[in-house]
Amino acid sequence: MDVHALVNALSGLDPRLSVYVLSLLPLVEPRYAVVIGVTVYGLKAWEALTVSLLGLATLSVLLTLFLESLMESALHGVLSRITVLYKLASWVQSRSLARASKYREYGLLGVLVFVAIPLPLTGVYSGSVLGLVLGLNKKELFMSLFVGGLLSLGITLLGVSVTRLP
Repeated sequence: MDVHALVNALSGLDPRLSVYVLSLLPLVEPRYAVVIGVTVYGLKAWEALTVSLLGLATLSVLLTLFLESLMESALHGVLSRITVLYKLASWVQSRSLARASKYREYGLLGVLVFVAIPLPLTGVYSGSVLGLVLGLNKKELFMSLFVGGLLSLGITLLGVSVTRLP
């Protein structure tokens, strides 16, 4: 399912709930959910930002608390028997290891900057895996995900504001 189909599928819900749900999804994440909230659902920028921030906080907490055990289970535990999950976890891990060398010496700051860059595949999900590969503790991982996500939200919202100037 593509983003357009997701946005249409959620259009029957309250726009704020739609933005929150979109902010939790790997295809969209909070930085693009804020843009969709403003441009598609017609929310005021502060409404879309508030809901996306709530999604960012939720996502940062969930990934910090559960990603490590989920990845471990997908690679070596019970879930490794499910071929699709095993292949996905292996791909994510190898991709993160390949990118890790650029960020290893910077640790928390490197992950924060990685997450803050508003480009595809550099968001909260990828950043959380990168943080695990770099060995960040849970506090450092949460801080890098949340602050990086916050910066990314600000950058994308600024981009939307600039493009909507008369």
